[in-house]
Amino acid sequence: FFTVQLNYDSFHFAHVYRVHLGKEASAAKVFPALAEKLMTNFSSISEATRLKKTTLAIQYNDTRLSDIRTYYVDENFFDVLNYEVIAGNKENLKAPYRVFISETLSRKITDNIFSIIGETILIPKDNGYESYTVEGILKDTPLNSHLKFDMLVSYISLDEGKPAFQYGWAFKGVDTYVKATKPIKWQVVK
Repeated sequence: FFTVQLNYDSFHFAHVYRVHLGKEASAAKVFPALAEKLMTNFSSISEATRLKKTTLAIQYNDTRLSDIRTYYVDENFFDVLNYEVIAGNKENLKAPYRVFISETLSRKITDNIFSIIGETILIPKDNGYESYTVEGILKDTPLNSHLKFDMLVSYISLDEGKPAFQYGWAFKGVDTYVKATKPIKWQVVK
């Protein structure tokens, strides 16, 4: 137990930090525009990536699954957080309506976990469905990760790239992680 606790998120790259706007737990949810502003104003931050947590349902042929632990993630997610892609191209998060799914979720959909790559899954939206292309398979999240997910969706898909979700200051609803070129003291970015 102690080993797991002391090694939480130790598999990520060096100098990765989660951004908070205060000491309360809710302070971890920040404005979508903050990631870009941090990179612009702090030369020691080489990358910043945003995640928006949700739970989705999916359909693939006759298979319907609900309560899929999901994050909408920026295209540079894998440059900041070191989760393993076992099949597929990490670069494919740049386009809208793209997903990466975990090994476990893939097994729930099909016997051959790699056969789902390039296939279309449906995600309910309003009174219909949106089509998403499966771009890759992820190794299941490690036990010592505070982020637990079965599916990653390209962030640009979030409400079709509306400016409020991409660059807005109107709501605090995303988690932001930064990768620094050197260790950062919290007072520097306070």
